[in-house]
Amino acid sequence: MAKKIMLNLGCGNVGLGNESLKGFINVDLEGKKQKDFVKADVRDLPFPDNYADYILAREVLEHIPFLNIMNTLVEWVRVLKPGGRMVITSPNFNLMAHDFLNTKFSFKDFHSMARGFYGSQRSKYDIHLTPINPEFLNYLMQQLPVTGEIKSFAKGTRPPSYPGYKSQPDHVFRYGVVHVDAKKWEKQF
Repeated sequence: MAKKIMLNLGCGNVGLGNESLKGFINVDLEGKKQKDFVKADVRDLPFPDNYADYILAREVLEHIPFLNIMNTLVEWVRVLKPGGRMVITSPNFNLMAHDFLNTKFSFKDFHSMARGFYGSQRSKYDIHLTPINPEFLNYLMQQLPVTGEIKSFAKGTRPPSYPGYKSQPDHVFRYGVVHVDAKKWEKQF
C-alpha cells in the first residue's frame, strides 16, 4: 500500500504559529531547513496535479491577500487527489468582531483580540490580510469541485481532532474559529 501524501501548508517556523508535522510535507515561505520541508508560496505550490491525499491549512488563509484567496483555493484543490481531504481553519471574523464589541476593555483581552484580527506580526508573513467568516468560505467553496462542511467554534470551546492535530483536553480556542472539512470530487464534470 502506498504511503499517503499529506501537506501541511503554511507550517511557519517551529514554535511560531503552526509547526512542522511528522509524516507531512511541510510547506512555507519561511522556516528552518529540515527533513520534509519545502520552501514555497502556498499560493503557487510546486507539486503536480492530483498529488496529495490530504491537505492541512491551519491558520493560513487569513494571511493571503483578499484578491488571491480564490486562486489560492483553486491551487490547493488542483494539488489534491480526487477523493482527497482538505482541512482549513481560520480565525472567524464574525465571532471575533462580536467578542471585540462585547468585551469590556482590558489590555490583555485587547492584545489577544488584536492578534486574532491582525496576526502576531512577528515577521512580514505573520500579518492577517483577509477577514474570513463562514459565509465567505461557503461562497468560495461552492465554486470549487469539493463537498464538505463549514463549522464555527466559539472562543473557549474545545477544537476538534483531525489528521495533523490532536485536540488536548485542556486546550480551547482563544478566539472564534471557522473550520472547513472538505473532500475533492471523485469525478470532474
